[in-house]
Amino acid sequence: CMLHPRGSLLCRAAVMKTMMMKPLGYPQHVLRHHHHHHVRRFFSRSLVRCNQSRSSSSSDMHHQAVISAHLPSSIWTPHKTKVATLYPKATPAEIEDIRNMEGFILDMDGVIYHGETVLPGVPEFLSWMVSSGKKYLFLTNSSERTPEQLAHKIHRLTGISLPAANFHTCALSTAHFLASQQPYGRAYVIGEVGLIKALEDVGYTVLHEGIWNQREDKENVDVDFVVVGETANYDSTRINRAAELVRRGARLVGSNRDVRDRMHEGFIASTGALITPIEMTSDRKAYYVGKPNSLIMSHALKKFVNVPRSQIAIIGDNMDTDIVGGVEADINTVLVLSGVTAHKDLPRWAYRPK
Repeated sequence: CMLHPRGSLLCRAAVMKTMMMKPLGYPQHVLRHHHHHHVRRFFSRSLVRCNQSRSSSSSDMHHQAVISAHLPSSIWTPHKTKVATLYPKATPAEIEDIRNMEGFILDMDGVIYHGETVLPGVPEFLSWMVSSGKKYLFLTNSSERTPEQLAHKIHRLTGISLPAANFHTCALSTAHFLASQQPYGRAYVIGEVGLIKALEDVGYTVLHEGIWNQREDKENVDVDFVVVGETANYDSTRINRAAELVRRGARLVGSNRDVRDRMHEGFIASTGALITPIEMTSDRKAYYVGKPNSLIMSHALKKFVNVPRSQIAIIGDNMDTDIVGGVEADINTVLVLSGVTAHKDLPRWAYRPK
């Protein structure tokens, strides 16, 4: 949080949590102590709007100037809006409720980091979470990396060592789904090592473009599934190959339905966007395994033995995946505004973080 030297909190935390939501107004809160400052910083790092005082004193204008200097100009508005009133951000008391949860399910892209940049407050939050004995699981819709690679990335960015067993990817749930549908099958994969290894670990024969071109009988080879995940190796050859295999009977599966991911100050195309040309060309619809599919959510919740759902919170940046997945799994949901979903977009959805 950005604190006035006298201790006045000039902003409200950018965490949406409506179990104690105020129906009207947008009051300014004052914190007189700096206790648990770093945990508050994690939850408040993505604030999009500050509360403007009713007065227009030079001190208040100075406060606005200090805060706006830390925010992109495109999201700084020095007045209240209908969205801010109907969708207020979490109060300090509500943040304390979040801190008291027994278990956390954490999204990664847009919550923990943007690409190779760790977000403010994350190292302190992770240290607090581990030292407090909280149960936790990183649950990502990215299929690019293995759990071991994700654990290594967290260590490289934060200096904190975490077990690979505490990371679950949509690639693992995709592999579980394929193995349950047709054990030891064959799949044509457009994706990276995280997806390929997950499929091989459940006994699948994986064909990708490099292997495909080495086969002399490739024109007669059929596969059980065409599986698509995030990848930089995406071109018209792979699109046409995948669409032809689907037309010949292969089932089309996407590791997740995300259409974009946050990368620094912009966005990059994700699986939901990459798979659309294959759907249109083959005239078939894909089945998506990642969040908010109940399959991956059930895999995640199995990690929280003897923890009631009322004591588990999922923290994410995407209303279409993280939040609705948590709502449908009947666990607490916390939205941070450092990723895909913007505060101004919240009226689009019938559900809210709780």
